Amino acid sequence: MSTMPSSSCQPACFSAQLFTEGSGRPQRADGFTMIELMIVVVIVGVLLGLAAPAFKSFIVEQRLRATSADLRIAMLTGRSESVKRNRNVTITPLSSNWSNGWTIANPDSTLPDILNHVIDNPTITVSLETGSTVGFRPNGRAVETVDFEISVGSASALSQKCLTLGLDGLLSDLEGECT
Repeated sequence: MSTMPSSSCQPACFSAQLFTEGSGRPQRADGFTMIELMIVVVIVGVLLGLAAPAFKSFIVEQRLRATSADLRIAMLTGRSESVKRNRNVTITPLSSNWSNGWTIANPDSTLPDILNHVIDNPTITVSLETGSTVGFRPNGRAVETVDFEISVGSASALSQKCLTLGLDGLLSDLEGECT
């Protein structure tokens, strides 16, 4: 038989070594105490409470940017299609309300619309300050100057942007309300 060194222990005494260390007193187990876990939970809760208002503002700003970009893309697409087809192209609101979305009608009425964009978020408001539709001539120029006012959020966290389409067919935007 082979002899085992005196420092090793048989399997039966292995678990006893985890809890006793020479003196026979229990050794402290590794891990977290309930008090330490509760302190971490409280700290995480406080940090989340401080971050929530900033995160809400971030979401509102991102929705404003996304809606503005979607409207800008629709205007550029309408202008491009009018030049490409050498025909007038009209962009109209869905259900007579720009806040529901918009559509670019195909000049050839037998074909489907060029673009349909639906807005299904009640916190987003899009309004056309002048007229009810946007039109582009075959040369890419707008039929008339229009201002879109885009608002996102509630009274406590409201962001606004003004998107202006000039007669030359170019877009510009300003933070805040249209003047």
